[in-house]
Amino acid sequence: MKKLVAAALALVIGLALTSFAKEKEGADHKAGDKGVITGEIIKKDGPKITVKGEKETLLLFPYWRGGMPKDGGGFDKEMVAKLAPFKVGDHAKVEWTMQEHYRIDSIEKINGGDRKREEK
Repeated sequence: MKKLVAAALALVIGLALTSFAKEKEGADHKAGDKGVITGEIIKKDGPKITVKGEKETLLLFPYWRGGMPKDGGGFDKEMVAKLAPFKVGDHAKVEWTMQEHYRIDSIEKINGGDRKREEK
């Protein structure tokens, strides 16, 4: 009986975490899907950014290039350089493709982010 209760509890927790992860990362897009999100950068973790748009919030990554890190692989260097000047609070328009994660095809700064940050 205890094993059954533990299994049921694990299932409920797993479903709750999966639901939270989908909400946190935005809509459930399929591999190859493309889209655009325009909104505020609410988190920046190295080359990864989280953009909150009107309808969804997406965690976006640059494309991965070159295999494993031990073989010289890493995030696309050109995109990492483009992301460097962006800060939390900036507004951006990001074109993305779903490829394991939401991958950044292009990014441009939208006016308004700096003004909003200065008013605080």
